[in-house]
Amino acid sequence: MTFFSSSLFLANEDTPNRDDVLPLLCKSMEELEYVNEGFLTSVMIRETAASTAFGNIAIPHSMEMEALKTCIGVAISQKGIRWDNHIVHVVLLVALNKIDKQIFHDLYEALVDLFSKEDVMERMKECTTFAQFEHMICTSISYQEEETA
Repeated sequence: MTFFSSSLFLANEDTPNRDDVLPLLCKSMEELEYVNEGFLTSVMIRETAASTAFGNIAIPHSMEMEALKTCIGVAISQKGIRWDNHIVHVVLLVALNKIDKQIFHDLYEALVDLFSKEDVMERMKECTTFAQFEHMICTSISYQEEETA
C-alpha cells in the first residue's frame, strides 16, 4: 500500500463530475510535493485524448511519467461522479515517476482486475475512511491470491 496515502483520499466529497474531483486530488499531490504544478493540465490533456473511465471506475493519469514521487489519489463516491458518458464510483488518480515506470503496467492491470469485480466495487463504494479503504484493498488482494494458489 506504499502508493496510497490518507492525505490523498476523498470519500463522498461534493464532486459531481471529473472537473471537480481531479483538481482536488492534484492539489493534494502538489501540496505533498509528489507532483509539479502542471500535473493537472497534463492529466486533463490525457483525458481529452481518451477517457480513462470504464465501468464504475476511472484511472486517470498523465501522458508523462513526471511525478516526483509515485502515488495514487483515491476518490470514492456512493452517489457517483460523472466522467464523460460514464458514472464512476471510484477514481484512482495515478502519478508515476520514471523510476517506477516498470511497475505501471502490472499495477494498472492489478487495479483493473481488482475493481472489475462487482462485489469488490460494491464494498468499495461503502468505504468512508482511508482505514476502511486500506483494509478493503488488502483483504481483496489476499483473497485473490488465495483463489489463484
